[in-house]
Amino acid sequence: MNGNFLESVVVRVLADNQVMFGTPYVGQHGVSILVTACRQGSELNVLVDTGGDGDAVLRNMGLMGVNPRVVDVIVLTHRHKDHTGGLFKVLEAVGRENLPIIAHPDIMKPNISLEPHVRYIGVPADFGKRVAGLGGTLILTRDPLELMPGLTTTGEVKRFRPMRRHEFKTLTEDFRMVDDEMMDDTSLIALLRDGLVLITGCSHSGITNIVRHSVELTKVGKVKAIVGGLHLVKAPEDEIAEIVEELTQHEIEAIFAGHCTGFKAQAELSKRYGDKFTPLQAGMKLIFK
Repeated sequence: MNGNFLESVVVRVLADNQVMFGTPYVGQHGVSILVTACRQGSELNVLVDTGGDGDAVLRNMGLMGVNPRVVDVIVLTHRHKDHTGGLFKVLEAVGRENLPIIAHPDIMKPNISLEPHVRYIGVPADFGKRVAGLGGTLILTRDPLELMPGLTTTGEVKRFRPMRRHEFKTLTEDFRMVDDEMMDDTSLIALLRDGLVLITGCSHSGITNIVRHSVELTKVGKVKAIVGGLHLVKAPEDEIAEIVEELTQHEIEAIFAGHCTGFKAQAELSKRYGDKFTPLQAGMKLIFK
């Protein structure tokens, strides 16, 4: 991938738990980010996740002056409904046949949360059928997938650091309840001439693992920005400090983190990164060149 640079990347935050102050945008528990990648006169619009509420995503899209029909590709970072629940409404609005929807094969695995009580939080059982009926074409892969030169998914993220324990469970083929390792957690990598822009969903595979994996995959050491959720909302303070310290060992210019990041982690990021850290908010438009 090294050498296939994008000329610019425009990032529009369509869904997050917070909204920009004094604006009409709608917040929700979820993430949806529209990434517009430009290279040699060619433009690709990639929708990363669809939030849990498709109507809210589409409302914010309209407020940002974006026609849903511009979406060329959808990347689902993982199967939790706060990232996939809005997909069917979005597909209706996009209204295109054979729209590629990129995801890990485990997108179909059951996912169960035990907090605050047992809840099913994965995609519905008829997910594939409904996607196909609305014009989507699922492309399921464990490997990185280049969407255009300079833009790729991470594929399955290497676990250099053990992932945090959490309340998520799944079922084996012989119906045993086990910890869900969330191997479907995928991110998007945009390669600019002077570094990477990483778009995450929830970083269930670990944000430091995502950074190391992306650097190893692209052979580019500098990260211009991380945009998305870091899933540290329930992490203890000492673990947050350790993870942020590990992040500082990398060359990272800016972090825009929200959704599942949590206040304590945002405070630690603000303390360590100063003006280089900004809380993620619906309505944000970020331009990287």
